[in-house]
Amino acid sequence: MSNHQEAQEPLVSVIIPTYNRLIYLKQAVESVLQQTYKNLEI
Repeated sequence: MSNHQEAQEPLVSVIIPTYNRLIYLKQAVESVLQQTYKNLEI
């Protein structure tokens, strides 16, 4: 995908609610970072 096409993709915000679950937070962040859709914010 070209930079021009990526710029047209909507930004997706990912919210990961967690409390005292560091291992699950790490897994969730890693999962988001592995997505093929790249216009993401965590």
